[in-house]
Amino acid sequence: MSDLINKGTQVECNERTRHYFNVLNHVLPKVENLFRSSSKLPDGLGVDHYINLFYRSVNALSLKYYFNGDERDESVERLTIQTDGSGFPTRKEFIFLDSIKKNIENEQANYPSAEQLKEKILSHVMTKKEVPYALQKNLSYRLYLDWVESNDVFLPYNEPSWGLIESNEKTGRPTILMTWANFDHDRGIPTIYIMKAEVSRRDFEVEDFVDQHTDRLKQVIKDNTISAYKLLQIAKTIDGEFDDLHPVELKRVSLGPIYCSGITEHNDIIENVLKKVADTDDNWLFQWKVETLLSKGSEIKSRGILSSKQEVQIYDIPKHDAVCVDNGISNYAVSMIIPYRAYQALADSDQKALLSERKFVVGDDGELIRL
Repeated sequence: MSDLINKGTQVECNERTRHYFNVLNHVLPKVENLFRSSSKLPDGLGVDHYINLFYRSVNALSLKYYFNGDERDESVERLTIQTDGSGFPTRKEFIFLDSIKKNIENEQANYPSAEQLKEKILSHVMTKKEVPYALQKNLSYRLYLDWVESNDVFLPYNEPSWGLIESNEKTGRPTILMTWANFDHDRGIPTIYIMKAEVSRRDFEVEDFVDQHTDRLKQVIKDNTISAYKLLQIAKTIDGEFDDLHPVELKRVSLGPIYCSGITEHNDIIENVLKKVADTDDNWLFQWKVETLLSKGSEIKSRGILSSKQEVQIYDIPKHDAVCVDNGISNYAVSMIIPYRAYQALADSDQKALLSERKFVVGDDGELIRL
């Protein structure tokens, strides 16, 4: 496991912390809407569902660290983000969130209610003429707990969900869709997987098949949900483990990194763009990547000299594309969302790598413009 679980840089200023969360809370719904509007997948099984869960987790953290910076108290835990990597809070935040979610009532019992804390703060201010920082921190933490109690959130590992979506017109086989996600160990980013798999059963047998193999299928998927694994490796493993389940399409959506001037550290390409708008609220850039692996057919192979034969998928890896060959994928796309002022700085630069990405520009009115 990567040591990113513990590494990161503390953000010790309230203003910078709130700007950071304002950026995430601004951009994540826009990315969610982009995926929702372009998806034909059932509700709860699309990328947008997991982005929404991650957005809710970010909302929770923004409450937890609302009073993040106070030089008077160095012992207070502060927001820690991976400034030189993904730009997101460290994975320990999501592990802690998972633990809190499982024990939420016990944790809430340790703190007065939000209303009681507000009354205590008001009373303290009126009688002692000073701001009670400790009470403020308790209030923000209690609001964090209440949010976690009432919302589903993005966890370190999000178990697979599935649904029957269609049948292959050529083979007549039913196709199931499976989606799952994790907060990646090595890269420190939310990663979402979408798999379409044909089932060598009749439609009415699919649910029984999935129920029969649920535990094993979940374990195989979890064991292979690692960013270092190529999609080709993951698909072949699943294909080989189950005689009647054939992955015909596998996608991996990597959300991030998020770059925010003054908070995250950037490479020279990003820095040359964002430094031109560093003193504005438009000093950020958000990227994501979609990798896709497609099957182009199947063949029958023997498992061994005395073993039975098994149908296995043949995956389409373009030999002329070095990136696809190296990563075991059929195609990929990198996209970004960028504010208009930052985009102007980018357009005036000679940063060809960034200019070649698919871009969605946020106008002053909040409208998204695809370029």
